[in-house]
Amino acid sequence: MEKPPTETEQIPTPEGEPSPVARVFVVRHGASEYKEYFDQNPKDVANDLTEQGKEEIENASAKLSTLINRDNPVRIISSPRIRTLNSAKIIKEKLTREHIEIKPAEVKKTETMQGVKTFIDAAELWIELTDKYEKLGVNFDTEWRKGRTRDDSRLESDIQIQERLKESFMKGVRILRRTQNGSRDLSQTVLVTHGETVSAILAAFDLRPFLDPERKVKTGSVSIINVFPERVEIEVEGFKYEINI
Repeated sequence: MEKPPTETEQIPTPEGEPSPVARVFVVRHGASEYKEYFDQNPKDVANDLTEQGKEEIENASAKLSTLINRDNPVRIISSPRIRTLNSAKIIKEKLTREHIEIKPAEVKKTETMQGVKTFIDAAELWIELTDKYEKLGVNFDTEWRKGRTRDDSRLESDIQIQERLKESFMKGVRILRRTQNGSRDLSQTVLVTHGETVSAILAAFDLRPFLDPERKVKTGSVSIINVFPERVEIEVEGFKYEINI
C-alpha cells in the first residue's frame, strides 16, 4: 500500500530534490444538464453547461491563471464530451485574455510495435485515460441499474480494473518524464475531464476509495499532478497524496 495522504497545506520537498518536470492541472467540467445523454438529438447539443457550471469554470480559469508558470506555455486538452469541451473553451478564452501562451494540443499518432499500441505523446494517453475513466463510471452505473453486479462475467473484477488503471497512469508518467528528459522547461497541461479521473487514479494506488462521498471531486475543481523524477504528488481539494513511482 502506498503512503497515506497528508492533509496539510504543503508537502515539504526534500532538500536538493529537483523541481517537477511536468505539471498537469486536472479540471473537472462545470455543472452540466447532461443533455448529451438524455436529449433526443444529442448530436444537436451545442452547450451542456448550466449557468452555475459556466461560473464554476470561470472561477477555475481564474485559479489556473495564478497557478500556471508563465515562463512556459500550457497545453489544453479535453475529453470529447460536450460539457468538457464547453469548459475547455471557457478556460482557453480566459487564459488567452490573461496573456498566457497556449501551446497547440496536436495529438500525434500512436506507433505500433509488434502489434502493441505505443503512445509517443503524453497528451494522447491523457485523452484516452480521461475517456476510459469517464466510461468506467457511466458504464458501471448503467450495469448496476440493470441489476447486474461486478460478479457478472461481462464486467472486469475490481483487481483487473485497479491494475489496468494503475499501469495506464504509470505509463503516462513515464512518457512525461521521457519527453522532458534534459529539458529545463516545465511541461504544463490543463486536462479538462470528469470527476472519475482523479478518483480512479487515487483508488488505483489504494490512496482512497473510488466512490468516497466525503471527498467527491466537485464540478469546476482544479486538481494538480506534479511529476517529479522519482515521485508523483497529487493535490485534490486541500488533500495531498504522494506516490513513489
